[in-house]
Amino acid sequence: MNLFSKVYLTLRAQGRHPLNRKSSLRAAWDFSVAQVAARLVPGDVCVEFPNETKLLVSPKMKGAAHFIHPGLCEFEDMAFILHFLRPDDWFVDVGANVGAYTVLAAGVVRSRALAFEPNPTTFRSLALNVHLNDLAGRVTFLNLALGREAGVLQMTEGLGTENRVAAS
Repeated sequence: MNLFSKVYLTLRAQGRHPLNRKSSLRAAWDFSVAQVAARLVPGDVCVEFPNETKLLVSPKMKGAAHFIHPGLCEFEDMAFILHFLRPDDWFVDVGANVGAYTVLAAGVVRSRALAFEPNPTTFRSLALNVHLNDLAGRVTFLNLALGREAGVLQMTEGLGTENRVAAS
């Protein structure tokens, strides 16, 4: 897919996002401004999340930068967490990434969470977000992969949220 198609599809998705439906052109503009501005900031960006929680994301981390605007980017899945999880329920986040779902579950809903993130670099982002929201008492976070067998995995590096198990 060429660059023009990617940009067009991304902006169209922003306009169709449930939080942006009233003004799709404004949403596409706001998204574009936020993405450009975030890339001009040296370092990570602190994004407001529901109920006074925050998410620290790297604008250069593809896959995490979409939390900058409109915030609840995976709206249906995130709304499910917010509406059906109850305080003190257990939430298990496998492949927690930077911890967006963990922050929603433990920080907004006040559930307890167990978060697993195998990539060491991304795990540091998860840990920062747990501490940023003062959730260490509600969240156990582990730098581990879960699988059928015990063993050691090699992970790719430098791909942000798109790191994965590397081929042997």
